[in-house]
Amino acid sequence: MEFWTTELPASRVLADGAAAPPLPEWQGGLRESMHAYENVSSIRALSLAVYESTVHSTEAASVSPETSNPQQDSGLGLTKTGKPRKRRAKAKPPAEESNIDSTASVIATGAVADTSVPVLKSRRRKRKSLVNSTEELTPLAPPSTPLANEILDNLARYPHCILLTRVGQFYESYFDQAAEVSRLLNIKLTKKTWGGQRILMCGFPLMHLNKYLKMLVQDHNRFVAMCEEFPRNPSLGAKGGFERRVVRIVTPGTLIDEPFLNPYENNYLLSVVPARPPQLTGVDPVESSEPDTTVGLAWIDVSTGEFYTKSTTLAGLRDELVRISPKEVVLHQPLSENAPDPVQQAVTEERCFVSYFAPTEVTNARPTSFDKADQASPDDLTSDLQLTEGLLPVPLAVEETKAVELLTAFMHANLMEHMPSLASPTRELTSGRMQIDSHTVKALEIREGLREGGTTGSLLSVIKRTVTTSGTRLLSRWLCSPSTSVTEINARQSLVAFFHAKPYLRQDLVQLLRDAEDATRIVQKFLLGRGNFVDLSAICNTVDIWSSIKAKILDERETEKREGGVADDSQWASINALMDRLSDLSGLANHIRAALVQRDALILDSEEMTEELPSGTSLIEMRDFKNPLGLVEWTIKPEFSEQLTELHATLQSLLDEKKKLEQRFQLSYEAPTLTLRASPGQGMHVHVGRKSHAAKLRGSKEFMALSESGSTCTFFNMEWSQLAAQISETTFAISTAEREAFELLKKEVAAQSHLLRRNARIIDELDVTLAFANLAVEMRFVRPVVTEGTTYHVVNGRHPTVELGLLTSGRGFTPNTVTFTPDSRLHVITGPNMAGKSTLLRQTALIAILAQTGSFVPADFAEIGIVDRVFSRVGAKDDLFRDRSTFMVEMLEASDILRRATPNSLVIMDEVGRGTTVEDGLAIAFAAVHHLLTVNGSRAMFATHFHELTDMLGYDPVTHRGQGPSNTNMGVPALFRWLSKKYPKIILPVVEAEPVKVQGADGAEVSVPVNITDPNPNGVEFDNLYLDMNGIVHPCTHPEGKPAPETEEEMMIEIFNYTERIVNMVRPRKLLFMAIDGVAPRAKMNQQRSRRFRSAQEAKEKEEARKESIILWESMGKTLSEEEKNKKPWDSNAITPGTPFMDLLAASLRYWVVMKMNTDPGWKDLQVIISDASVPGEGEHKIMDWIRRQRSNPGHDPNTHHVIYGLDADLIMLSLATHEPHFRVLREDVFHQEGSRTACRICGQEGHYAAQCTGTKAEIQKPPPEKKPFIWLDVAILREYLEAELNVPNVPFPFNFEQAIDDWVLLIFFVGNDFLPHLPSLEIREGAIDTLLKIWRAELPRMGGYITNHGQLELSRAQIILEGLARREDDIFRRRREGELFEPLCDIHKANT
Repeated sequence: MEFWTTELPASRVLADGAAAPPLPEWQGGLRESMHAYENVSSIRALSLAVYESTVHSTEAASVSPETSNPQQDSGLGLTKTGKPRKRRAKAKPPAEESNIDSTASVIATGAVADTSVPVLKSRRRKRKSLVNSTEELTPLAPPSTPLANEILDNLARYPHCILLTRVGQFYESYFDQAAEVSRLLNIKLTKKTWGGQRILMCGFPLMHLNKYLKMLVQDHNRFVAMCEEFPRNPSLGAKGGFERRVVRIVTPGTLIDEPFLNPYENNYLLSVVPARPPQLTGVDPVESSEPDTTVGLAWIDVSTGEFYTKSTTLAGLRDELVRISPKEVVLHQPLSENAPDPVQQAVTEERCFVSYFAPTEVTNARPTSFDKADQASPDDLTSDLQLTEGLLPVPLAVEETKAVELLTAFMHANLMEHMPSLASPTRELTSGRMQIDSHTVKALEIREGLREGGTTGSLLSVIKRTVTTSGTRLLSRWLCSPSTSVTEINARQSLVAFFHAKPYLRQDLVQLLRDAEDATRIVQKFLLGRGNFVDLSAICNTVDIWSSIKAKILDERETEKREGGVADDSQWASINALMDRLSDLSGLANHIRAALVQRDALILDSEEMTEELPSGTSLIEMRDFKNPLGLVEWTIKPEFSEQLTELHATLQSLLDEKKKLEQRFQLSYEAPTLTLRASPGQGMHVHVGRKSHAAKLRGSKEFMALSESGSTCTFFNMEWSQLAAQISETTFAISTAEREAFELLKKEVAAQSHLLRRNARIIDELDVTLAFANLAVEMRFVRPVVTEGTTYHVVNGRHPTVELGLLTSGRGFTPNTVTFTPDSRLHVITGPNMAGKSTLLRQTALIAILAQTGSFVPADFAEIGIVDRVFSRVGAKDDLFRDRSTFMVEMLEASDILRRATPNSLVIMDEVGRGTTVEDGLAIAFAAVHHLLTVNGSRAMFATHFHELTDMLGYDPVTHRGQGPSNTNMGVPALFRWLSKKYPKIILPVVEAEPVKVQGADGAEVSVPVNITDPNPNGVEFDNLYLDMNGIVHPCTHPEGKPAPETEEEMMIEIFNYTERIVNMVRPRKLLFMAIDGVAPRAKMNQQRSRRFRSAQEAKEKEEARKESIILWESMGKTLSEEEKNKKPWDSNAITPGTPFMDLLAASLRYWVVMKMNTDPGWKDLQVIISDASVPGEGEHKIMDWIRRQRSNPGHDPNTHHVIYGLDADLIMLSLATHEPHFRVLREDVFHQEGSRTACRICGQEGHYAAQCTGTKAEIQKPPPEKKPFIWLDVAILREYLEAELNVPNVPFPFNFEQAIDDWVLLIFFVGNDFLPHLPSLEIREGAIDTLLKIWRAELPRMGGYITNHGQLELSRAQIILEGLARREDDIFRRRREGELFEPLCDIHKANT
């Protein structure tokens, strides 16, 4: 069998063999892009041509039997049985084929343009078929009626819209557009005769507008132009004629108060504008598509007035689209002409509805007013009492301003008469919110479930306990953009804790909130010129509920004071701050209440009516329908104004006169069934219920007979007609006065709109925090501790969604404990399928999101450092339409994470590297882990089926820890553990003297510092102390038991205190050597800079934005203290050689040392050397170089006792390499807490967690944080161990212990260090050092000498060592493989037992 391979064509090929041009971007089915407001030439002529094409094509379609529906009257001349109607149609000359496309009409009517179709024969008259006609046709003139002219003008003015024209109690569509509307709405298509011509039309009753508007706008994504009718003379009504004009264009993003608007979601309209659009500026498209290209965003919810702006990059645009979830995105019209534009590509890939808009000079000239009184951010009211970086007002960037201009121009063009006065946009700063990328929002199912869509199975559906619609919208925003401000998070948590501790108050407030209306949207309706009496009543009731909530909270505080004597101010601080901002609007409510007639039945009837009527139709507009007298149940109280009082008095007197007249007629003409009535058909008339009672009326000249039925009759009477006219005029005047009163109330609501909105936002936050408290009680959540550091410690955490799913099926969730520390930032998780790896990953991210949202979290204890970004790579999916396989999608997502993650980010990655060979997948997984740890430095969880990856990471099955992807098997824990276990006597505890507290002269407690001139409590006097300052700076960056330093000043104080503690422990008598890292080897510098450059750059940008904010804040009249203005934040990534911080550190140390020498007796005779960053080399290398130089000094004392401080494993090797007999390494005991139980964060006691604690902070004094102990590693004792182990008998040369020490150090480096990769067969956890030592001892006689010779390497002897290792490699790899196969069985056995 033979196979041939041919190269596939790279593009589509035409029939002639030429390459076809590429297809445009696919928009997806019926979701075509809307090109709004295109420049159409000869609009009027085009409309006439369309009209003519419509008329003739429909006439041809009416005679085609192939396309008729025998079961339905299509309105085209066929009956239900399919037979021609028996009516005479006017003969029309056949029309010639038009060049204008009439596809819509043809599709709607079912016409088929095929000459082979037979034509029905008419019995009465035989006429020629359109398709067989060859005669020239004379174009017909369009209808000349006013309505037809208005419709044709509007169709020409809004060619991109579906036009709905109101005609009486119907909305109608005409011409070729009627066929499209009929098809989209599935309503009957008919024809209308205008000027003797038949044209297409369809329509529906007024009460069904909202139903069909939803189908057009939301289901079919069409623009709908609403053409309303207005009487030219209101006093004449319909007799005076109507003026029709388009008052609004309804689009998916400009919905106001339609009933189909989802009350639980924001309906955002978003505009996206690149900083340098290539089509507008002539910039190279390749340059403008760089990931760092700035993009301006502006988005608004027209229904609520919430207005935001933000500046982002092309790389982050998709994340913002998923977070904002806009219903419509507005782009500049030129972007539609450039298919590969990156902004357009990002928007379409997220399946957003796109509108292309070209602002005209008219829309640009319209001024957009902003309400300066409404600038507060709607999402952080609890924390804006203090000045924080994330909440400072800052000016808009250029691209944001352009986005706002595009957005407002689009709103002006579509909202028209309903364009509101906009609030000042709230600028979102990236630094103040956690960034969750688009993949993570979907993968974590924050808002929507993956399988079923909607909210089912999402985090939002599980934690939602809100009872108001606006509170649910706020909860959704918080979940998608949690805060990164510790102040803001703590303020929210304080509210949750407050309500959590007061169940009865919580239940009362929830019950009150259930009756509150959506005040934000109601206020926006008034600002948009809409709203009715029902909305006024809702505002009044909602304000009353707000007052009741505030009163209930104040009563609770007074009750607590009476019962306990005093209220805990710390508990009440947040709720008091929130209530102080709640404005008292009882005056507005009382004014509305005094104006409106309070009738529950009226409100209920009105609500039912507004569901049937089109949105925005007020009750006043509907009063005169079929009611000539205008007598209705009035809505405004007569006492509201003097005019209304007089009019109601007049009306009452007229009604009394009507009653008297009716009684007089009944008595005078002996007609007890006589009544005075009014109707649209007969006007003002006298009605007699029985004909027998009308005998005298027929003979009277005052009565004129109008109509008669079998039992009743009606008459005209001049006296009643005149009286009824007066009644009608009075009721019309009352209606006009009520309309004026209603407008006054609307203006009053609009004037108080900023206070109403702020109160509504406060109540929304109250609703969300109450929901968090109820959630914590129901699901046993605990309050997390949120810090500025990078720690993450969650004890017995649970996945909230999975736990609820298990509980519904009667099962429980097995909790997990996850801990990230500065020296353990990456967790690798292995296990079989269905073991819960993905659940653990998602759980870790969700707990961080919930914590920074302000909620309690599902755990027994949680301490979480601020997470700036959350990334995920979980789940398997492909995107074949865009030529992306599952593997390609995973690689794109992984590369995006590795490019954007920072040291403060949280990353979860699942099964990276699958979909390819084992070797390639393992390489990809290892590379991802290596980059995450060495470059990004993020807190990361990495789940994999590649068990070999754990070996490559130096996994220790005893400690369940690895050494990292750089294979630093000489790292901090590994080598130290191996040495301490093999040579246990080298480890000694440090005896540390503590300051003594005595009572001063004034009775106050005074702390007496340690006197280091006293003998050393460790029993040894040390001469020299060497400090590698990097080993001090790092623990000061993340101190235990207290927040991390925020400024450089705080950082320096931490360093001084830490250094003094070490000096007090060692008490050097001669020398103190401080070494600051200088220029290091290139590999070391590249590693540090690549890891810290990105976050340092972000910190710099954040500081620049803060300075701009302070300037703007002061320009607004706000006062700031000098301390706040000059406060300089400290970036923990500045501890890199060559940074200004390192220079500042050297200068600060010099100042501090001089101060200590002048004030501390123990420092008086101490020689201090500071080697700053100007001296090249790492700190420990500079220290060892100085020691070697001293050994060559003739006056060197060999009995000098040295101490070097640091955690680096290299220090142990370097100490041995100095060959000094008296040397110790001082280090923190990093393992002192292993196996210890976690203490309760409330009382500080062990044995329980915060969730089970019965004490309170006021009752139990929490002990101060425990100091981490220090230990000695005595190199002298280690030398004794090595002397016994390295002394090989019967060798042909004398034993040289110092050279044997050098050989031992060299063998250690075979196992690897920071920059030397270890050999695959050498794993420290598998006894690699012992293996090498055995080889060395066995081969030493053969080598004939040591591998090292006073700093020189004998390569021939090193070759012998490697040969000995090669002979053992097969056995090493075999044992390793056996362990891999046996280890899972052991794990299963442990799980079962």
